[in-house]
Amino acid sequence: LRRRPGFGIGLSIDRVNLDAYLPRRPAPVDSAADPAPGSESTQPEPRTGQLVVAAFAPLAILDRFDAILQLQVGSLTYMGAPISGIGIDGTLQGGEVDLRRATIADFAGAGFSASGRIAGLGQRPSADLEFSVDASDASRLMQGVGLPLPFRLRAAKLEGSVNGDFDELRVNARLFAADGEVEVKGNLAGLDGNPRYTISIDAAHPSFNALIATFSNLPATAGDPGRLALTGNISGDLAAAEVDLSTRLGDGSFTLRGTLANLATGASGNLDLELRHPSLTTLARTFRPDYRPALAELGEFNLSTELSFDPESLKMAALNGAVGPVALQGEADLSFLADQRPRLTASLSTSEISLEWFLAPVAVAAGVLDESATPAETNPAPSRPGARWSRQPIDLSFFNNFDAEFDLSAPAYNIAGYGIGNPEVLLRLDGGQLELRRFSGALFGGTLSLTGAVAAADPPELNLILSVADADAPQMIAAARAGKQQEARNAVSALLELLFPVAALDLSSGTLASDLALSTSGRSEFELISNLAGSGEVTFTDAVLDGTDLCRISEQLGNLSGLNGFLGLLAAGGGRSEERRVGKECRSRWSPYH
Repeated sequence: LRRRPGFGIGLSIDRVNLDAYLPRRPAPVDSAADPAPGSESTQPEPRTGQLVVAAFAPLAILDRFDAILQLQVGSLTYMGAPISGIGIDGTLQGGEVDLRRATIADFAGAGFSASGRIAGLGQRPSADLEFSVDASDASRLMQGVGLPLPFRLRAAKLEGSVNGDFDELRVNARLFAADGEVEVKGNLAGLDGNPRYTISIDAAHPSFNALIATFSNLPATAGDPGRLALTGNISGDLAAAEVDLSTRLGDGSFTLRGTLANLATGASGNLDLELRHPSLTTLARTFRPDYRPALAELGEFNLSTELSFDPESLKMAALNGAVGPVALQGEADLSFLADQRPRLTASLSTSEISLEWFLAPVAVAAGVLDESATPAETNPAPSRPGARWSRQPIDLSFFNNFDAEFDLSAPAYNIAGYGIGNPEVLLRLDGGQLELRRFSGALFGGTLSLTGAVAAADPPELNLILSVADADAPQMIAAARAGKQQEARNAVSALLELLFPVAALDLSSGTLASDLALSTSGRSEFELISNLAGSGEVTFTDAVLDGTDLCRISEQLGNLSGLNGFLGLLAAGGGRSEERRVGKECRSRWSPYH
């Protein structure tokens, strides 16, 4: 007689309900229930490697006999799920399985196949297998195995191989889904002790927008950035890992390199992050295809930082980069403590910023037509009063979602012709109110100071206090006049015209000082402008006004009704017949916001 039993099995079964032959499954145990007194276990939780070894231990029984198995099952029901077209053709001999073919024609709309060898069943199992899963509806398949997907995924195919044992298992897999492809290669080591891994990934999809539409509910960008590609390596164990990832999206790139720690208890890490795109203009057109800045090519976008994080905070140190022509550097912190709103703090310094670089070009400037402008832009149709201000509702509810503080500085800001030297800006968002705590700098030889607040009330509320001292009056008025040419296309210029209503003057010398305080509320730009109220004072010193007695005008300001009356009075006393110096100092007080 043979020392090892051996037999051959050839079965063909038309239909079988496996559930009828299995014991009834016990009711699930409520893991949240309190344990019975004295029942607390003092045994340490098993290590991952011990669990892996225990999972393969039952295979040792297959080393006690030899067999040839050829099995065909037309239809099988397991846990209520129908499985059809099952086929197994293999040989078991000396603790090794030669699996010539194992197939499932249909389970939840998917087909399965596998072939290869499994050895060492009585000792340390090893495998050399190839497999394939081809699903017509991947979401249905994952639902069938108890792992429902949070998104809808149609046809998908997974193929690959595994080769090795507990000491080193080599894995190679490729997934084809949603017109994209993902390839994963790597080694798994120490599976019977402290598992370690070294994995490389190579993924690509031809359309970013199509990918977003498949895997999330996020809105697609207005212009498709194009192809998305991800490559990189991840290595480590269950506690820590090293990552080196690179992503390309269209012409842009994103790289992430560094270490992750405490993966099992609350991830933390230190990473070098870099974002880069060769054209800020092209990047902006991803979100707004008709974007045409005055500076035709803004230059590249790049940003790098040393990123560190833990469960309660995220820090960005050594923040450096460029947003087109504007260089920046600084640091930022984000904290998200329990029972508190997230809080973002940032300190940034930049090179000179000119707002006009980023806005649409002015169609007519200094008598020169912008040849790239359309007829509608060069000859805008007359609009009704207030048409420049949008009536779209303003939603500031997001002010209540987080707190923030920003400290900003630069050599200069240029806003609608107003050049502000060495500006310093301090912004704070707290409890749904955005405070401009400081906006100060040099303005046309004088100084500028602006403070204010915007509250996310219903309706939103705005308060501003503006002070200008010793500014060169002719330059100030020239900037206001240049801004007025843009006001139909540039809301910033229109707002500055309200703050500095002096564009109708024609001064050749002198200084200007101004103190304005205004407040308003409203649910749209139109309502905010319509509800403006406040008071202001303008002081001209050593002013030379062509053909107008500024002091005489200042005496009549108290009788005016609003801004139009003020500018109308200037026009009535105008003319360019002569130039003469008026009083050493004249003060003009009015309330143009009623």
